[in-house]
Amino acid sequence: MRPVTTSFETRPELPDGAPPPPERPRRPGWQPWMGPVAVVTALVVAMFGGLIVYAIAMPFGGSFEDPPAAANLVATLVQDAVFVGVAIAFAAGVSRPYAADFGLRPPAKPGPAIGWSALTYVAIGVVGVVASAAFGVGEDQQQENILDDLGVDPGSAMVYAWAAVVCVLAPLCEELLFRGFVFPAMRPRLGVFGAALASGAIFGAIHITNYAGEEANLAAASIVTLVFLGTAFALLYWKTGSLLPCIALHAVNNSVAFGLMQDWTWEIAVLLPLSLAACGLAVWAAMRFWRPSAPSFVG
Repeated sequence: MRPVTTSFETRPELPDGAPPPPERPRRPGWQPWMGPVAVVTALVVAMFGGLIVYAIAMPFGGSFEDPPAAANLVATLVQDAVFVGVAIAFAAGVSRPYAADFGLRPPAKPGPAIGWSALTYVAIGVVGVVASAAFGVGEDQQQENILDDLGVDPGSAMVYAWAAVVCVLAPLCEELLFRGFVFPAMRPRLGVFGAALASGAIFGAIHITNYAGEEANLAAASIVTLVFLGTAFALLYWKTGSLLPCIALHAVNNSVAFGLMQDWTWEIAVLLPLSLAACGLAVWAAMRFWRPSAPSFVG
């Protein structure tokens, strides 16, 4: 009987002094249906989690139609945690997942990754401007502060708590679910560009409820921009082989948008690097402590 060989043993020996070949990420084997089903599952679980939070908050004032600002914050924290938990749970149904499976690894070529990130950011900005012009979105609509609808008083400590959620937790949790899990799960069936567009469309669709009650032109322009953003981020992940550029750009985008909504000036220059540093610390911790004990790659 022929001995069973591993992927290590089937590779030809390298001459002395030659650098080892780069390790390729393993293929986790996620099925295409897992992407959209994971998103639906996450939304349903997050909705029930939010209802529980609001129910607990009722004795302290407010109602389901007008919940307290703190309850909105906690419900959003629950949603972000659910996004990560559902992605990991679905991945674990196939094999034990690790950080690198979701793209939490450094780009193979940092220089080109920076270039692709810059190009992606510019493209998103251009599409945002074009979409706003096409749908007739006025400057007063663009500067609307979403925190007003959440009952947050300007200048209160709650503003800074929301800054952490929007500029740190959202980039981390949304990127892990949509680009780290949904996109690679759908890619084998739809191909790179099909999966990027599909995951971008799903990403835009889940934000529709954010614009409930808003003017139709603002909602349309925002959703179009978000669909393009989600698609572009997926392609950026594909080009760089890493989720880190997507997380960084997401943090930059949210920090600038959040600061402009608060009419901040110099505060944006503080918020942006702090957001990037917090995201970087979280990613470093994941890569450092959430990894296999032996090299994991495909032959």
